[in-house]
Amino acid sequence: MLSSNSSIAVLIVDGQHLFAPNTEAWRRLESGEELDAYKLFEPARGASEREFANRHADLNLVIEKSFSSWLRLVLVDLGGNFQRVHLEYLTCDGCGWKGWSGNPWVPDLYVGSPEMDQALQRAYDLELLDCPRCGEKLPRASIWTEPLSKTE
Repeated sequence: MLSSNSSIAVLIVDGQHLFAPNTEAWRRLESGEELDAYKLFEPARGASEREFANRHADLNLVIEKSFSSWLRLVLVDLGGNFQRVHLEYLTCDGCGWKGWSGNPWVPDLYVGSPEMDQALQRAYDLELLDCPRCGEKLPRASIWTEPLSKTE
């Protein structure tokens, strides 16, 4: 399969080409098919990540070309601007809320971007979210949290 295939949308985020396969293209990649002569890194774990992203309209699972494989990357849609995030399961120290959170401050998220330093600085400048239940500061940087209805 080729990245120019119509089943794969191209997004430019932080100056980097990222690829958003449709459902059928994801299935093909997860079964071990190559894309532009590279395989998806750890294809077996992809379905659960894709299912999680599909349950949240503001999350997008895309891939980026690494040195020897395709890597998955989660993007949060911030009103038409896509932001890279690392998904983490957090517990609020204030009320004990537990849920998924999107942390944009992980430097590895930006490796491969020609705007790596600027993109990371933009991430540091984003407004952080507090606990969705009690409003206390979360233990790690978060610009996205799973809605309460999903975690309670």
